[in-house]
Amino acid sequence: MFNLVWYPFVEEKISKKDNLYFYVSLCNWFTENCDSSCAKRAFLFFNIKASPTIAIIIKHGNKIINNFIEGNLKEKTLCEIVKKSIEIYLSLAKNN
Repeated sequence: MFNLVWYPFVEEKISKKDNLYFYVSLCNWFTENCDSSCAKRAFLFFNIKASPTIAIIIKHGNKIINNFIEGNLKEKTLCEIVKKSIEIYLSLAKNN
């Protein structure tokens, strides 16, 4: 269900913005059944226990902010989350 919102959202609303990158880590069942070693490491590293989980990682200089959002989201909520994340990044850049 989430895929029906997420992929069109990224394609239509976000993919053309500068300095934003999207990666999908996909396993059949978290780390218990995962054919991708890269995805499995991401699940372990970020301690992902819910599906779907969006990990927003903001990095500026030595400052890293992680934000994890679990569950199905509507497009409007996704827009708000991404907009707020961009504002946080711009604030970090401005104050640096």
